[in-house]
Amino acid sequence: MSFWVIRWEVILRRIIKVIAYFKQIAAASPIKVKLINYGETNEGRPLLIAIISSEENITRLEEIRNKNLKLADANGANVDLNLQPAVVWLSYNVHGNEASSTETAMKTLYALCSGANVDANGWLKIRWWL
Repeated sequence: MSFWVIRWEVILRRIIKVIAYFKQIAAASPIKVKLINYGETNEGRPLLIAIISSEENITRLEEIRNKNLKLADANGANVDLNLQPAVVWLSYNVHGNEASSTETAMKTLYALCSGANVDANGWLKIRWWL
């Protein structure tokens, strides 16, 4: 077996574990995390978005999304920005074989969900993390 075939099997096992980690965190913290499958890779693996926020914001996801769409409208919108959480989009893994961004995504998920980071607990009330 060539080095590349072995390497690919290691990467694939790692991807499966990362997906399982995200699913486990979402199941353990449903009031803070919503995991959405938005498609598949060309090899059939899920593409996921993890939405992380406070319980109040998670229960209002569709309302927040609709108001955010109004804010993006060129005609302007009547949205009270004091009540609208900021949306922070963090995108990981431009190149699928680079481990550092996957590890950073997992560390960010943990930091925002564990409750151990006092600053992160406050951020979740005013921001909507993707």
